[in-house]
Amino acid sequence: MPLPLTRQDFKKYLYASAEERYDFFVKRVKQELQFWVVRNAVTKDIIFTEDEESQSITIPVWPHPDFADEFARENNLNNCEAKELSLVKWLANWVPKLDEVSIEIAVFPNGGGECVTIEAKEFTEEIDPEND
Repeated sequence: MPLPLTRQDFKKYLYASAEERYDFFVKRVKQELQFWVVRNAVTKDIIFTEDEESQSITIPVWPHPDFADEFARENNLNNCEAKELSLVKWLANWVPKLDEVSIEIAVFPNGGGECVTIEAKEFTEEIDPEND
């Protein structure tokens, strides 16, 4: 269960710069030890995006389910929902697999997809509470 998010903070970070959203994401994930992705509610597949500039595949992630749901709504991702990923599961199950492929992490994209994109290994180092 995520920590509460005020409507004021929701709007503040929804329209903040990519760097401000990134900093908020890292701080919040270190506090809560969880973050969210968007998945298809029927197939349970996680939504990946393609970065047109680098032509890389990315996994978009958000610090709260409300932001993930808003991204899905703004991008007409019907039948999609926010799905929580615990930091423990991320470290144990995802990181080893992502190191084998060239998938990057799109941290807290807004409706237009603007965000900080980072390699999975660097992302993991950033959100690991032991790296404070």
